[in-house]
Formats: sequence, C-alpha cells, structure tokens
Amino acid sequence: IWRRDPQRSPAWTALERAAAVIESAAAVSKGLTGKENLSVLLDAYTDVDGWWRLDRASRLFETALTACTDDDVIAPVVDLCRRRYREAVTALQDAFLATVQAEGWPPDGASRQTRIFDEHVAPLLERREKTAFFMVDSLRYEMGRDLGEALAGTGEVHVSHAAGVVPTVTGCGMAALMPGADGMLRLVEKDGGLVPALGTRLLKTSTDRMKLLADTYGDRFFETTLDNLLGSPKKTAANLKKAELFVVRTQDPDAVAENLGAWRARRYLSDVIGDIAAAVRWVVSQGVDRVVISADHGHMML
Repeated sequence: IWRRDPQRSPAWTALERAAAVIESAAAVSKGLTGKENLSVLLDAYTDVDGWWRLDRASRLFETALTACTDDDVIAPVVDLCRRRYREAVTALQDAFLATVQAEGWPPDGASRQTRIFDEHVAPLLERREKTAFFMVDSLRYEMGRDLGEALAGTGEVHVSHAAGVVPTVTGCGMAALMPGADGMLRLVEKDGGLVPALGTRLLKTSTDRMKLLADTYGDRFFETTLDNLLGSPKKTAANLKKAELFVVRTQDPDAVAENLGAWRARRYLSDVIGDIAAAVRWVVSQGVDRVVISADHGHMML
C-alpha cells in the first residue's frame, strides 16, 4: 500500500537504487581475487556489463537521495549502501594501484589519451569531414557510457576507454588531448610550479590550448563553451558554418562538484549528461558529420 503513496515515491526510488548499488558492490567484491593483472582489471571495469556499473549505480542513488525531503526512515539503508560502496571501490582501487605499481603505466597495448586527437580527430579533418570535438572536464567512464546510451538514436555511437596521463589533473589531461601529444607531452618547471608542455610550447591554460589549435588549423577552427552553445545557438550556428574543427569546452561536471556543494553536486551531476547529449544533437542538426567526446580525467564521489 505504501508504494501507492506519492509522498513516499522518492524514498522507494532511492531504495530501489540502493539495492542496485549493493548488488553491484557484491559483484565487484566477488570478482576481485587479488591475482588480477592490469589488463584483466581494465577489462573487468570497462566491459559492457563491467564494474563501471557500480559507480553508475552509486551516482544514480545519490541523485535519488536529493529528492527525499525526509530520509530518516531510510537512513539505515543509506548508511549501509554507502558503506558497501566505499568498501568495494576501496578494494578495487587498492588492487588497481598495486598492479600499476608492479607493471607500470600506461598498460601495454591500451589506447592512450595522448593519441585521441591524432587517432580519432585528425583523420576526419584530413578527409575534410566536419567534426565536433567535445572536451569535458571530469566526465568519467561510466558517465560516458550513459551518454552513449542517450545518443543511441542520433547516429552510430561507439564508447571506448583510454589510459590517462599522470598526474590526472585538468591541465595535464586537457593538454593530452591536443594534436601531437603522444611522446611530446611533458612537465616543465615554471615560476615555482610544474606546467604541461608540448615540446617547448607551454599549455598552462585553456587559452594556451585553444591557441595551439588555432595556429594549427587556422580559419578551419572554431571553439566555444557548452554554456554558449546551449544559450546562444544562433550565434554559434553562424560561426559553425565555416568551421571544420568545432571544439566545445565545458568545465562541467568538475565545476558542479567543486562549486555547488555536496547536495547540489549530487542533485545536478547527472544533468550534465543530458546537456552534452542535447548539444551533440544540435551540432549534428547543423551538418556536423562526426562528434568525438573525451575528458581530461574522471572523479571519485565518496
């Protein structure tokens, strides 16, 4: 009878998602044997039905909790769910770091973040295909999976993973997405700190990175932010007509988590997926042939 009470519906949704977290956590814990090598762990996480589903389940559970105005009734379940999630991801992280320490990084044979532009964007531009390149701050793999599902009706969609650069911070991760980054990306000392660079070219800020693309592709290149694209599509459309490489930058979901506070971050983090999907559908409607979406790094939400 309680299921038919609309006031209790948010709590039931949260409980439903809590069950998914607990089941996914059990699957990860059961799957970890302590004998995995790095390739096995990466495959186990990134497979279609892989362990990434635990992080997805946790994100959706935390979002559902923000709709519960009175969660005292389900508080014990919330505590249990979060504890099981933390235990599972901590064990997985310990196993992952141990294999990295033993085998090194990046893993042999794995796709690399520093090759994403040269392998997935540059060939399209060589064929003069109109290409949109989304550079998303902190879009982790499981969110990319959800984004792929959201775009399923837009065209052919492919989701894959790549080994990120170390340290996994925005400056380095975004520099790794530049053309020619593979084998050239390094850290140089500047003003008492470390700055990513390609050869002798410093790439400290987004402005530096966009100038590199402008210098490389000239008037074939145009860039904007996700906010500007969604907020002023007509203005963006005029610039898009003459561009072959159209870069869309967004600090979401990183900015959501860092600036809005814990509750709002949990509430709005998943909305970023819908915003990017809407932007992709719009650029496709404007005649863009190919869309490549990548990130600088992921995140942990505990």
